[in-house]
Amino acid sequence: MFASEQDQYVFIDFAAGATLRQTKIPIVKPESREEYIEDENIKQFITKELGRNDLLIVCPVWRLEYF
Repeated sequence: MFASEQDQYVFIDFAAGATLRQTKIPIVKPESREEYIEDENIKQFITKELGRNDLLIVCPVWRLEYF
């Protein structure tokens, strides 16, 4: 989820092989840890889709711990 001016966006995507199915963002698969997606790849996707270069990731939701 991210906010842009007056709007909020929510992207839901799932893994399909080595990328996310809809966005094609690559999944990193290190041998010693769980799989993850890199912040920079998400920023590049959003920048491309919105046509903006002034984005700042403040608190990536995908890193929040669930209790």
